[in-house]
Amino acid sequence: MLPRKLIVLIVLIVTVLGAFHVGAQDIDNYLIVDLPDLGSVTYPMNEYSLRPASDFSVPMERSAEVIFPGFLSITPNDGFVAEQRGEGKMVYSVHFAAVVAPEGTTAENLESLLGKLPLVSYEAEALDGKPVAVFEHDGLPAARVNGVTTGLVEIVSHILVLNGGNIIEILVTPAKSYAAPEFNGFVTGEADGRNLALAEQIWVSFDFIQ
Repeated sequence: MLPRKLIVLIVLIVTVLGAFHVGAQDIDNYLIVDLPDLGSVTYPMNEYSLRPASDFSVPMERSAEVIFPGFLSITPNDGFVAEQRGEGKMVYSVHFAAVVAPEGTTAENLESLLGKLPLVSYEAEALDGKPVAVFEHDGLPAARVNGVTTGLVEIVSHILVLNGGNIIEILVTPAKSYAAPEFNGFVTGEADGRNLALAEQIWVSFDFIQ
């Protein structure tokens, strides 16, 4: 695992040299992907890939709130899913999009928007008994809650990061499998600390343009 400070240093060096454009840079199996108008994210390319989001859909009436580059997912590759399923372990995906912040959004009221933005919705009661963490991600105000259930989907972590007039909404969920027995369903299995740490490492690597 590359330490976050080292990842940031590498990105800065490559940017200064003018070699880091829209696209990706492979550094020891970790792919640093430049997301236009958003920033960059780093993930292990042997286990994960960046794709348009397909596990969730944004309601049509709220689609205009999602801004470029759209709703994306970093999901485990088929081989990694099959390997972990064979061991009875859970695997996770990271979904994200930049959305227009409602008028009047501040660091102080950011947590009140959990469950009220386009990517996933749930009632305030879903937060009962669940502590909301208020913190900073690279100097940006952020709020997070873990273990929220909406419909049939368990949201392992729901994170909001306020960046000027936008909010980056991030979801960590069980990954979907398109092979039997879960075909087009969320992978089930034993919660696995290593795999969850891998998903955590991915979202923490977000470096947003400020």
